[in-house]
Amino acid sequence: MDASSSKAIDPGDLSPREVYALMTQVIVPRPIAWVSTISAEGVGNLAPFSFFNGVSARPPIVSVAIGRTRDGDKDTARNLRANGEFVVNVVDRACAEAMVKTSGSYPPDVDELKHAGLTALPSDKIAPARVAEAPVHLECVAVELLDRPGGAEVLVALGRVLRFHVARRLFADGEVDPRALDPVARLGGPHYAALGELFDLPRPD
Repeated sequence: MDASSSKAIDPGDLSPREVYALMTQVIVPRPIAWVSTISAEGVGNLAPFSFFNGVSARPPIVSVAIGRTRDGDKDTARNLRANGEFVVNVVDRACAEAMVKTSGSYPPDVDELKHAGLTALPSDKIAPARVAEAPVHLECVAVELLDRPGGAEVLVALGRVLRFHVARRLFADGEVDPRALDPVARLGGPHYAALGELFDLPRPD
């Protein structure tokens, strides 16, 4: 692609909303962390975040970026500051509609897991519940909370995975079959994606 066939955009010329829209439209597809936490008062919370990924395998570390609202921290951020524990529930196609329902703005005393008609499953190592309907759960404890890194209006949680829970039906020949997992990815705006064509490309020796 040469210079004449691309549009150069300076983020300084855009509003924060426009920058967010552009980033979420071009950084795709993004995995969704359906994060369950618990407040200092013991109220559960469940919310999806798509600025999420794996960071390290040794030890297993994941990152989740939690944006702020006009009123300040979201419930997830407040809960992480309170106790540092969270579960990443993997969203499959069967859970997609319930996941979107939990993305709304609810008062802190509302447990979105119950509100969405989902089933709470106790975790092994931490207090927040897992979503029974989700096919994979990562029980995590925050090893670092990065507050406004680079001036960004986010809290970035780096969480060490203490326990993986993977549905037995997902395994084929000892590995997780992506087709059986059927994950949902986030695109821009109201758009989501399921797995399409899969292809293999061997790495060079």
